[in-house]
Amino acid sequence: MSLPFVESQRLISQDRNFFLFSFSRLPLVFIVGGWDLSRHNMSVKQFYRWLDTIEGDKRSFSPDIELREITLRGLGLVRYGLDTCEGPTISRNSTQLLEPGVYGPYLGNEPFDEPIGADVPPHTFAKFERDAAAVVERGHGDFNEESKMSESTMAEVRARDGNVCCITGRNDLPTRVVWLFLPALADTLYRNRDNQRGINKTYNTIDNAVTLCQALVEPFMENIFSVDIDDNKRIVTFADLTAYPNAPSLPTELPFLPAGAAPYWRANFKRTLMVHFYGGDVAFEKPEPGLNPEDLFEEVAEWGYDPKHPKWETPIGKAVLADYEEQRASLEGRS
Repeated sequence: MSLPFVESQRLISQDRNFFLFSFSRLPLVFIVGGWDLSRHNMSVKQFYRWLDTIEGDKRSFSPDIELREITLRGLGLVRYGLDTCEGPTISRNSTQLLEPGVYGPYLGNEPFDEPIGADVPPHTFAKFERDAAAVVERGHGDFNEESKMSESTMAEVRARDGNVCCITGRNDLPTRVVWLFLPALADTLYRNRDNQRGINKTYNTIDNAVTLCQALVEPFMENIFSVDIDDNKRIVTFADLTAYPNAPSLPTELPFLPAGAAPYWRANFKRTLMVHFYGGDVAFEKPEPGLNPEDLFEEVAEWGYDPKHPKWETPIGKAVLADYEEQRASLEGRS
């Protein structure tokens, strides 16, 4: 698939072929979300349901926005603007498969110019815990203390689940009791958003804890997979489990759902969607060493370039050269 923009490392690593751009900073547009539709073979209706799941609690979000395919035009170094929109908006009730392409959000015929998506993805559960541990090392309190599970809670969960893994339904593998959503993370999110304190206590309950195969704990904490409770408890993987050779294969749906667990699975699924959907624009990605677009442009302008150097074969390098040649031709045309 030939793309009209420079891909970031995040896009490349995720093999995305569906790209959602935001119009909140017109005339510039930025990638704020996307999927690999080869992995997530979803209908249009399912896409909107997932989008509503992760965006629906934003005050600026409208549940009436619909997609339109768009074309882009260059507005400088790896910066892009809206050129045209193609065809009608795509109905929220469509059961057709979502097609790969470049899309923007619309309200009727007008671009939806409120914020949507995010420039960078939120942290995984594991990254949140690592960052919290680093804060502790600097002597600023123990955020992870709020997520520590008591022995009595673990015992209650094991008794409820019969020591059976909630994902695989197996009882022949070592297990561990884990939170579906970290209480400390919940406290941080809601304290920042709504100034609610003590929300972690709402999450410090056996309804928010499950028994999980030990070999699945690491990918679970990295938000590699989750459960879409509202789609027949379907287990959804967002990246390959091949990096976890001891991980057992996953069934297609959750074998059992403890009473009271559904809201916490929904919170887990929402976080996992955000981790994998959000971000992707090269403008917000820390450049690889030696591949900062502005520095490369300055280098070409002052010293020229060696076409044999591999950096000029990278997407960033090629984009810089193309922009430089375009600007030079424009200046020569004026003289």
